[in-house]
Amino acid sequence: MCEALKELMAEEFQEVRDQVTEEVTEQLICNAYKNIGDLEKVSEILGVPVETVKKAVEKEK
Repeated sequence: MCEALKELMAEEFQEVRDQVTEEVTEQLICNAYKNIGDLEKVSEILGVPVETVKKAVEKEK
């Protein structure tokens, strides 16, 4: 029982961690775009696909 609870908590923790990572990444992309103003440049600097930059910027609007 205790082991099952540990497993459940680990899965839940990982889900929250992934969500926070995604939110922080989107915020970083948006901040970079606000300062740079060029999707391609932000993509190059942050090492993420241009589509990811576009999606984050559009979501912010």
